[in-house]
Amino acid sequence: MTLVGVTGGMAAGKSTALSCFRAWGAAVVDADDVVHRLYLPGQKAYQAMVGRWGGAVLNPDGTANRAAIAQRVFGDEHELQWLNDFVHPLVQQHVLDVAALTEGVLWCGVPLLFETGWERIMEFTVAVWCDPPTQKARLLSRGWSESDICARQARQISMDEKLTRATYGVINTGPLEMLRQQCRWLFDTFTS
Repeated sequence: MTLVGVTGGMAAGKSTALSCFRAWGAAVVDADDVVHRLYLPGQKAYQAMVGRWGGAVLNPDGTANRAAIAQRVFGDEHELQWLNDFVHPLVQQHVLDVAALTEGVLWCGVPLLFETGWERIMEFTVAVWCDPPTQKARLLSRGWSESDICARQARQISMDEKLTRATYGVINTGPLEMLRQQCRWLFDTFTS
């Protein structure tokens, strides 16, 4: 089993890279998807958040309001640390459980890979990078405000630093085909 951690800044193209690997038949696990499941009613993270913050982080239908959660944690370092300390071990355990059932290579999408020390469990790391103007344009097109972008960037290491720390880098500033070609090279490198 080879664990390959895929990271990068917000809107850098991590999910697109993971989609490429998945389309070629690779085993893929995305920490963001795991977190989304942990936020479902009845799950551990959901119960812990409601226990700590009450209904202020819920939608009218009782589901987790991700925008309200983000506003709470990105405005309070203590609350962000609490959430990370609770959620990251659950996500990491899920990834290790999937790895135990996977032969060959498992591509693991982890946005905060270096920030949370996950590089220690990965054999290789890949950073997906784009330039700051491209990142900002992508985030604004998703409906993010400039203050949301700044608040989240302040909690992450820069994409330049992620690229420096990673074993491999993928540059995602051009057409989608350019990203696919780089991902294909990585896929072939790890599966040949």
